[in-house]
Amino acid sequence: MPNMKSPSTLSILFITLIGICLSWTLVLAQGQPPRQSSTPSAAPARPSQTPVAAGQQQAGSNNNLPPPTGGSGAQEDLFNEIFSPKYFASLFKAVDAPVRPVRFPNGTLNVCQYISTPRNTTDRYDCDAGSFCPYGARSKTKCSKGFYCPANTAQPLYCCEGYYCPTPEQILPCPSNNYCPRGSIRPFPCHFIANCPEGTGSPRRLGVFLVVVAFVVFAWLTLTIKNRHHMVRYLKYSETMAHLGEAGEKKPMTTVTLPRRVAEAERKRLFDVQFADLGLKLPNGVEVLRGVSGELKAGRVCAILGPSGSGKTTFFNVLRGAVKRTSGTVQINGMEGELSMYRKLIGFVPQEDIMIRELTVLDTLMFSAKTRLPAHWSHTQCKQKVLETIEYLGLEHVMNQSIGTEAKRGLSGGQRKRTNIGMELVAEPSVLLLDEPTSGLDSATSFEVCSLLHSIARDQFITIAAVVHSPSPAAFEKFDDVLLLAKGGRTVYFGERSFALHYFRNLGYECPSNVNHADFLLDVVAGKRTSEKYGPLTPLDLVHAWERYTNGESPEPSGNVVVNMRLGTLEAPASAGFVGSLTHYLSDAWTETSAWFSDVTSETTEWAHGLVTCARDPIRETPSALMVFWQCFRRASFQIYRTPSKFILDQLLHLGCGAFISIASENLDYLGKQPKEICDVTPAALRLMCSNPVDNLRQVGVFMSLGAMFAGISVATNTFGNERVVHWRETAAGRPTMPYFFAKMLADFPRIVVAAFMFTLSLILFWPYRSHFMVIYAVSLLLYFCAFPMGYVLSIWVNKESVGLVGTGFALLWSLVLSGMIPSLEKVKTSGVYDGIAWLWDISPPRYGVEAIYIKEVMARPFAENSEEVQLYGYKLSHFFPNLAIMAGIGLCWCLMALISLKLANRSQFR
Repeated sequence: MPNMKSPSTLSILFITLIGICLSWTLVLAQGQPPRQSSTPSAAPARPSQTPVAAGQQQAGSNNNLPPPTGGSGAQEDLFNEIFSPKYFASLFKAVDAPVRPVRFPNGTLNVCQYISTPRNTTDRYDCDAGSFCPYGARSKTKCSKGFYCPANTAQPLYCCEGYYCPTPEQILPCPSNNYCPRGSIRPFPCHFIANCPEGTGSPRRLGVFLVVVAFVVFAWLTLTIKNRHHMVRYLKYSETMAHLGEAGEKKPMTTVTLPRRVAEAERKRLFDVQFADLGLKLPNGVEVLRGVSGELKAGRVCAILGPSGSGKTTFFNVLRGAVKRTSGTVQINGMEGELSMYRKLIGFVPQEDIMIRELTVLDTLMFSAKTRLPAHWSHTQCKQKVLETIEYLGLEHVMNQSIGTEAKRGLSGGQRKRTNIGMELVAEPSVLLLDEPTSGLDSATSFEVCSLLHSIARDQFITIAAVVHSPSPAAFEKFDDVLLLAKGGRTVYFGERSFALHYFRNLGYECPSNVNHADFLLDVVAGKRTSEKYGPLTPLDLVHAWERYTNGESPEPSGNVVVNMRLGTLEAPASAGFVGSLTHYLSDAWTETSAWFSDVTSETTEWAHGLVTCARDPIRETPSALMVFWQCFRRASFQIYRTPSKFILDQLLHLGCGAFISIASENLDYLGKQPKEICDVTPAALRLMCSNPVDNLRQVGVFMSLGAMFAGISVATNTFGNERVVHWRETAAGRPTMPYFFAKMLADFPRIVVAAFMFTLSLILFWPYRSHFMVIYAVSLLLYFCAFPMGYVLSIWVNKESVGLVGTGFALLWSLVLSGMIPSLEKVKTSGVYDGIAWLWDISPPRYGVEAIYIKEVMARPFAENSEEVQLYGYKLSHFFPNLAIMAGIGLCWCLMALISLKLANRSQFR
């Protein structure tokens, strides 16, 4: 019969049978009743005389079997009456319950049965409905809620699956549109997502798939309509571009075409940058830059050339203040200062095309303009500037195309490089520095980029300097000045490009007509060519020759310099062994740490002073934090929601995580413990199993926490982790961090809400929950809310290659180890082993999530000992809402940690 095949029923009968067999074996072997055990853990043969039950009456019991009052003969007669083989044989007789049978969803008959008292003529006794009588009428015991005890019940059984028992003596078929798991005292509604015919014991909420389909359709339509709106906006921009190009030829992009709304002084701020004797000495004593002097003039383009290891990029970093120099001075328009003070007017184009690849060219340039142009510029003025820049860069035909990645085709290499330059150009910089803008480009595209730089310098009168590596002859012609550096960061030549060959000709270096001028200069600086006048000259000879030339002396070598510099300039000091290496390491660490604290202190002080005094930026008053927040939020929303398929696939993954956990939790339920009278006759080794409930609800809470934490952390690591270098670049350009962080969080919030809903929706697909959908959703939502900022923190501190593995371990740590199940909270608090780390359980979101689920699920079941079970694990019935509040607080703390991490981590990249 279906009821008799359930694991719980067979276990109870098996345990009882073992106890009976052991007791009867003792009777046959000794010819007298078994003696009472002296240890409390032993299973006594006579339940009425067990140490636990003697002299006590169980709650809910009407008349437990009293101890016999007669002598040894009376005791033996009573014992023989209770443990008669005929009597025990009758206890295993299954009788159909007096209720109309129902059918399982598969069509088979579901007949509910119970264990009847002996009904034979000679071994017959009666027992009232609502009670059970394991030893005869004198042992009548009241049945608890959740059990079914019709008249003449020998052993109570859980109310059958597919039925419900309002009282222990009453059983009713589960009505349609409801389901009744084993032990039900009332039917549970199936809602609209499940089909529940009469007699349903475990619903299959297949209507979840209809909800998912409806969600997919709704999300697709919503995002598609929104994208159509964006396309209309792009078409308007295209019409504006067509209007700008009606003249036929591309116009030079001078700011004169813009409405005259910017102060002339700000719009035409020019920078002539003079630098003298710039040097950088590392803590280990190595000089990577020494004595570099020169000048960058407005309206001219300077090329920085040199072999590998000559410090070209280091020179850029020192010049713009990204690295603190150890010697030298910088003057701006004749006044000593730092370029870092004018970072809002300095455009820096890195070697890599650092930008958000999901965005279009127009989106990318509009964001840069709206966050970096003066605050008083209107939207129309910013748009006009962007469209002029797009036209000037020749990107009008691809301005509505996404930039693309290595996996998804987008712009070509040259178009990406021009977009990279355009990001700085729309901000109207006074100085534009470029780190190898021709890297990775073919000669034709390199020429286009160099020609573009030449035009920008002439048209907008911007000071431009670029690190280049082996430019083509045509591209090299587009530079006005050249700075040549030897290995070790020493100046070999600085001046006009056209004069460079004349200077080296005086030193005996004649450039062949068929050799690229730039390659010839690099060969000379690297010591690969021999002077026709002076023979082989080392790079250091060339450095000294330039120093004499700048001092008004003849650059001819003195002939007495004997230094081996053919492969480099300055060598690192000889290693001092382990002690020296350790000293250098500690010195470097101390220097970096001191610089970090100094930088943080300086920025904090400056921010606090500006907040108190409401001082305006004397260099350029850029848009407010609120405006930057809005622009960052719009951009983040474009990234997430512009492609409907990507967003929907993301949510289907959460749906899958919940479905897997639902399948694993299908048979994880809670059933109350058996009555004491049944457990008293079981062997000692099995008594613990009999007297404890079937409780698997905490396992469900742990699985649920693991799924939500893993999914949330995995998704959240992409929020900041995929654009760390973009954040570094924008922060270096002056964009504040706090608006960016909160904008990204707000854009992620709909994903958190929808992901938790999809996860919960699939979780209840097979798991027989009893509380309420909103209870489970609230816990899932808060678990996701905690998991997302955890993913933020990990993605900020851990590199992209390792963050996936670290995130998995992080989810396992919080969900399995710190959930309060194994080890239990009671053990953590009382054993003393975890005293030093017990606070970890206090800040673990799964620890509170498991408790919240357990409280609601246990109390939704009818068994009498539920409140005792809740307290057994250290939980409290009144702590459901406090648990939710604590989880919300933990999530907010992780958000704060993520913000601090974003602000303080990798600060050397912010310059």
